[in-house]
Amino acid sequence: MAAQNLPSRQLRKELAAAPDYALGSVQAITEDGELLIGSASGSQIATIAWGAENVVLVAGLQKVVPDLDAARRRLREHSLPLEDLRAQGAYGQNGQLNKVLEIYGDTPGRIHLVLIRRAVGY
Repeated sequence: MAAQNLPSRQLRKELAAAPDYALGSVQAITEDGELLIGSASGSQIATIAWGAENVVLVAGLQKVVPDLDAARRRLREHSLPLEDLRAQGAYGQNGQLNKVLEIYGDTPGRIHLVLIRRAVGY
C-alpha cells in the first residue's frame, strides 16, 4: 500500500518504526569503537539498533573509555547520577538505567558517529 493511502495512525507507526534517519547520542564509546546507549524506557533503542536506515550519533570526546568494563561503569557511575538529577528536576522522579544497547558493529555506512572535541552531554 502506498504511503499516501495509509491512514494517519498507520503512517505514523510505519514512520516511527523505520524512519530514514535517527539522531541520538551515546553514553560511552570504547577505544575499539563499541558504542553504549543507556535508557530508562528503551524508546530510542529500537530505531537506533534496527529501524532507521541511517543513524547519526553525536558525542563529546569525554565519553571515550578504554574498554567495555569502563564503558559499563561510565553508564552506572557517571551518566546515571547526572540523569537522575535531570529527571528529578524535570519530572520529580529518579533517573533509571533499565536498558542498555551495546553496538559492536553494523552495516557499513549505516551508523555515523560525530565526535565533538569538548564535553557534550553526559
